[in-house]
This record gives sequence, structure tokens and C-alpha cells, in this order.
Amino acid sequence: MMSEAIGIVGLGGVSKRECYEYLRDKNYSICLICGQNEIVPDGLFSSIIKIDTFHNHQKDVFTANLVLEELSDRKISLSGILTLWEDCVPLSSKLAELLNLPTNGYVTGATVKNKFKTQRSLYSSPAKCVRELASKVCLPKSEKEIENWFSNTEAPSLMKLTHGSSAAGVFKVDSAQQAISEIESLKRDYRTEFDLPGIGLGFGSEIMLTELHSGSEHDVDIVIHDGELIAGFVSDNGETGAKYFAEITAVMPSQLSPSMSELLIQSASSAAYHLGLHTGVFNFEFIIVDTQPKLIDVNARMGGFYIRNWIKRIWNYDILDAAIECAMGGEPIHLQNKPTATIVGAMLLPSAFANTLSQTRVNDIVTRANINPNVIVSIFETSFHIDRIVDEPWANIGCITDSYSKSKKGLANFLDSFGLLEIDSDLKTSLSSLRGRHDEKI
Repeated sequence: MMSEAIGIVGLGGVSKRECYEYLRDKNYSICLICGQNEIVPDGLFSSIIKIDTFHNHQKDVFTANLVLEELSDRKISLSGILTLWEDCVPLSSKLAELLNLPTNGYVTGATVKNKFKTQRSLYSSPAKCVRELASKVCLPKSEKEIENWFSNTEAPSLMKLTHGSSAAGVFKVDSAQQAISEIESLKRDYRTEFDLPGIGLGFGSEIMLTELHSGSEHDVDIVIHDGELIAGFVSDNGETGAKYFAEITAVMPSQLSPSMSELLIQSASSAAYHLGLHTGVFNFEFIIVDTQPKLIDVNARMGGFYIRNWIKRIWNYDILDAAIECAMGGEPIHLQNKPTATIVGAMLLPSAFANTLSQTRVNDIVTRANINPNVIVSIFETSFHIDRIVDEPWANIGCITDSYSKSKKGLANFLDSFGLLEIDSDLKTSLSSLRGRHDEKI
């Protein structure tokens, strides 16, 4: 007997397929809601609704109403709405509102998708612990406002797409003149959703300025139900590349002291409560400046890339099960297990490898990874190509053992066997300094 149907908003990339296969195998009836021209794999969904305006997120309210009409016409009944794609958080929130299904609400979804509004909201909190998570931000409308920013803010700063995803459209700027020049480049290169799908341009190409913090970087993935913290997981990131701010290396669980890891989890929980994220699975990105966490980004959906797979391997806890439970109005199980392993992983970025690795060599890496019991490979893209203005990772290679030192050494040996650390100097630097960025005495 089939279980109740759930609506999935947005197909997403290759890495999402294993999630849909899992849900299908668990006998969920899945209705996919996506764009008109998307190529949907066979055998994963019980029904598919394609909407012309789906990727124009400035029309999310209009699109949600079109979906509602289509559901009614086709007599499809849904008991929950879920998205695994950050760009679709506001749309999925609005659709859930219209269907009277569990949701954090459209206003909340739209706020957390907007990096400027997120930071301003944190600044407005009556709670000091939340205000201290915020960074100074500016939404410049003129060259004069950019000049004023640099007159009143210690350089360098970061320039970001206000609705950007991953590290797309993030640049370090050292002066007002450089910022003005970079804005012109951004307006030229980052235009519409169809030029660069999936990085937030469906909302527009608005640019913001924010402080550039120096410190160790961390991801925090939390499960919350009705304001109660159900589970929390912390990972550490190594240094980003010289050109892009994309993640290169990571370790899970965190090598921070237990007290600092707990501070990050509580900070994420407090920020979620303030922003209106009361139920669901969410991903937060922090930088620790001295001993003060700074919230860099909020993803109001389950963490992507390798996050789910790593958490399952380390804690035997499935955050996808938790996300589904929340979407359908249930309470997820509380985390009870202690971590049983450590994973150190590395992103393979096309900018570093596409000019030196043949497809045959790439396939060999995947084959060797799949037969090594200590190596975990996660594929994010079908092709291994360079895009001149965005450097989305092609895959992640991780090593799992019972200790940080063994995992790091095992990963380095695997990467070295293909000459990858010599090809990518940023990867070599990031991996070698991974633990050195985190002070366990904090």
C-alpha cells in the first residue's frame, strides 16, 4: 500500500537523485513540481507538474497559485511540501500556505533567501546573542553609497549576490573603485536564471556589500520541531581557494572543543527561532572570529552536497527522514547516537582539474573510490567542465575512519595516488591547514 503523497518543489541537480530514489523505495508517492523544460528521470515520481514561470522566482506567488490550480484539476492531494533546493524555499513555503500544510511561512522563506534581509533581521533582534551573530551589510544604489561604505568599514569587504547560492558571485573587494568595477562585471556576467541556472538569479541580480571576517569556517545542520532542537551536527571547513570562495575541504564531526561546537548549535537554533524557522531541517554557515560566531548564510532546507550521506555514516541519523517528517506534520526522532567515525573530504573543482584530467581519468578516480571501503565519493554534476564565472564542485572525495588523523592521511594518500594535490595547490593548502584553523582550546 502506497503511503501519503508528498510534493517535492524543484528537481535540483544530480546529487538530489539518491534522495528521490530513497523516497521512492520507502513507498512514498511523490509529486514533482518543476520547470517546463526540465528533463526528469523516469521511474522516480508518481506525478509531475511543470510550470512555465517556475524559475522566475520574482513570480513565486503567481507560480504557487498556478500549481494549486493544476493540483485541483488533476485531483492530486498532497500531505506535505518539501524542497531540497535553496532557490525553491520561498515558492515551496507559499504553496504549503495555500494548501494549509506545515510550513515556516512565505515571509520567512523569502527573508532567509535574501542575505541582506537576513542580516538586517538578526541586527534587529532583542536578544544580544542573536544580534552578535550579524554582520554589517549595505545594499548600494549608487557609487556614492559604495564610497561611503568603504569610508566607514574596514577593508577589504565582500561583494555578494543578495540571493546567491553556494559561492557564486562572491568577490573580495579592497576599495570603492574595485567594488564599482566588479559591480559592472557582475551585471554583465550574472544576468538571468537561464544563463546560470540554480545560483539564485531567478530572484534577480541585486548586489550587496558585507564585512569580510577572518576566522575558522563551520557548517551547522540542525533539526528543529515546533521550536525545539531535535538534532545538531557541526563540521569544519578548510581554507577556500585564492580566486573563488567555494568550499574545498571539510571534516565531520567538528574538531572544535565540545563547548564551542555546542555554542555553534545553540547559535544556529537561536537564529532560526528569531528568523521564524520553527520546524524543519536547516543548514547554517558560520565563521568564528576570535570566540564570536558570525552567521554568514542560512539555507532554509536540508544541507546539500555530501551532508546527508556523511551524517548517516557518522551518527546513523537520516536528516532526509527528519525533513519528510516535519513536512508532513510529524515530529522527527531525537538524536541519541554518539559519532562513531570521522570523515575528511575534498571538493574536486572544475577550475582546478578540467584542463588536466581526461574523462577517462575522472572515471578511474570514481571507480577506485567506489571499491575502497574507506573512501566515499559523492557526484554533483554529470559533466566535468569549466564555467568561467562560477566554480560549482563536480564531486567530493571523503575518507572515513575512526580518527581525524587516519581520515586525513587516508584522503591525502588517495588524492596523491592520482596526483591531485600537485595539480590543485589550493586543495593541498586547504587540506594541510584544515585542523590548524580550529583551536580546540576555545
